[in-house]
Amino acid sequence: MLNQLATVAAEAAFVCEALLGAVLLLLWTAFEVIGYGGLLFSIVRRQRWLVVSAAPKRARDIRWGATVRAAGLRSRQVHSGRPQTA
Repeated sequence: MLNQLATVAAEAAFVCEALLGAVLLLLWTAFEVIGYGGLLFSIVRRQRWLVVSAAPKRARDIRWGATVRAAGLRSRQVHSGRPQTA
């Protein structure tokens, strides 16, 4: 009886080792594929064989920024009672 339990335990350990080995092999393969794929993608982009277009940027409203800065300067002058220089 003890001999049969030892045999079953050894077979279960072997199955677990085989499954762990398969998982580690798949994980290692995934890392390699992702790594070499990323390297290939960066080379292709650097050689400009593939151009990835970004979303178009909105034009900035320069007047808005100037208006906000001017309002801030005006509020400092009003609160301090005397004009300040930049």
